[in-house]
Amino acid sequence: GGDVYALTKRFFEIEAEVVSRTNATFIGHFDLVTKFNEGGKMFDENSDAYKKIVYQTLEELVISKPIFEVNTGAMTRGYRTRPYPADFILDYVSVHGCGLVLTSDCHKKALLGGFFDETEKRLHERGLNNIFVLTSKGFIPVK
Repeated sequence: GGDVYALTKRFFEIEAEVVSRTNATFIGHFDLVTKFNEGGKMFDENSDAYKKIVYQTLEELVISKPIFEVNTGAMTRGYRTRPYPADFILDYVSVHGCGLVLTSDCHKKALLGGFFDETEKRLHERGLNNIFVLTSKGFIPVK
């Protein structure tokens, strides 16, 4: 019905159930609803209304301590100037003991690892050093 906050609320209601429905060990595309919202052209990602919806979902998800994806794919495609999820989300999941995994979501090998150096630097500057890599033995921390 044109209400972007109703859309985001429904998106995050479904997202809140992902672990209980699938036993997921990592969460990808957490705030995918922001992918084409560079500069807030569709809604204000810093609004209290949006953040309230996000935090309610995060409260559900962090209980199981999943690893959250930090996705640079929209950057390599020119849709965004920063990875998603948003910094406030990364801060929240990190404080609650969840790890992070960088992905380029590239779909083309030429884009593999796109913006990883900048993103890793950004994470470290924020004090987010809980980065993992997926190996044949599962997720292991990166030094």
